[in-house]
Amino acid sequence: MYCYGEPLKYMLYKKRYEVCYLCGQLGHRSDVCISDHVHCRGCGMTALLEDHACEPKCKLCGKGHLTADRKCKEAFRTPYTIKKRQWEAWRRMEGEERKAKDADPQTCRIEEIKERSRSRSKNQRGSRGGAGSFTRLPERQEGELPPMTGPVNEGTSGSAVLNSGRPTSPNLKIKNIERPEEQSTTPPPAKKRAKEVEKPVIDENVETVIDMKIAQLEANIEAKSTQDDEWQSWEALLCSPDPNVSQALAAAASQGIPADS
Repeated sequence: MYCYGEPLKYMLYKKRYEVCYLCGQLGHRSDVCISDHVHCRGCGMTALLEDHACEPKCKLCGKGHLTADRKCKEAFRTPYTIKKRQWEAWRRMEGEERKAKDADPQTCRIEEIKERSRSRSKNQRGSRGGAGSFTRLPERQEGELPPMTGPVNEGTSGSAVLNSGRPTSPNLKIKNIERPEEQSTTPPPAKKRAKEVEKPVIDENVETVIDMKIAQLEANIEAKSTQDDEWQSWEALLCSPDPNVSQALAAAASQGIPADS
């Protein structure tokens, strides 16, 4: 590249892994390093000596050179665009392989046979497990009674033991049949009657009390109407233009004499 007539060399920028020259770790530079201990960049020795035998080993590629050296090919990070292309190509190849498997009839048949064999083995295991979980009961011969389930008390005879399971004699059967008939003849118990609801007692003097209340209310209304008339007469006298009347009212009010008198 020429700049003002002079050739200048330039190189494409590539993102590199950052390496610290003090502690020899990856991920940061030496100007922001926090550790106080200085390590060798090549071999990683802590106590640095002037004449120590340094055998460098790269932490990125594992070869015999300094970590992230110019010669190291793993020092540059792969950009996102290249990673995306690689991922898309991998997905494309995977889809093509699936299509090829689906199109091939032999592979489909092999998969079907495998699925059938798996289902058969599962069914066989289930049938064996169900048959082995339940034990068969012993077969009973003709004329043989079933075994006794309840406990047998001491002093019981053989006939009582035989008849304890079920009524074998005809007399017992007849008695069992007659018992429900006897029970059915007995009358059912009488149902308890519900408690009668008590009726409210009506007082005979209610009407007289109501009449008295009504008369009292009418008397109160009449008294209030007369009081209103008195107030109206007082207002008329006070508002009258005659000075003699106003003087007489003032004198009567001072003496406590009512206006009507």
